[in-house]
Order: sequence, then C-alpha cells, then structure tokens
Amino acid sequence: MRSLLDAALDRKARYSHRDYTLMLLMFRHGLRVGEAVGAKCGLRWDALMWAERQIFITREKGSDSGVHPLRDDELVLLKELSYPLILGDKKCSQVQVLASL
Repeated sequence: MRSLLDAALDRKARYSHRDYTLMLLMFRHGLRVGEAVGAKCGLRWDALMWAERQIFITREKGSDSGVHPLRDDELVLLKELSYPLILGDKKCSQVQVLASL
C-alpha cells in the first residue's frame, strides 16, 4: 500500500494530493470505490466534523454507516485539500464530493 501512496504523491499530476488523500482514507477506513467517490455514498465535505476529528461514512451494500475517527495526518491532508473552500472559492460547495475537486 505504501508504494501506491508514494506513487500517487510522486506523480506530477494536477490532482496528486487529492488522489493520495482519497487512497489513504480508502485504505485506512476500508472504503469501497463507491463509498469514496460515488454520487450516492461518496465522501462529502459536509460529513467532516472538524472539531470532533471525525467523518461520517455512508456505506454501500448493506454495511452499517457510521462515524470514524480521523488521525492527525488525515486531518492535515483534508485541510490542505479543502483550502479553496476556506478561501470561499465559488466552484466548491460544502456538499461536494471530495473527489470532484
């Protein structure tokens, strides 16, 4: 897994930070692709509870949805990824799926 994460960051691609963050969250929280980026269940900015250091994850295929704790490095990565939201960038909304940035 470390090789995949390193490869995501080492790429000179526009969305390498976003890809790294999503892959890390998928690995640590056991997310299916649809639970990470899907239109129905994908990770959403409004599911983040910054003060509580948690995220609500909507599960697919009959699994139980619920709140997951976020580690320090996950919070840092998400805050860096959400920087356009903090600046009030009109193209980003609080209910947008994380992967669509």
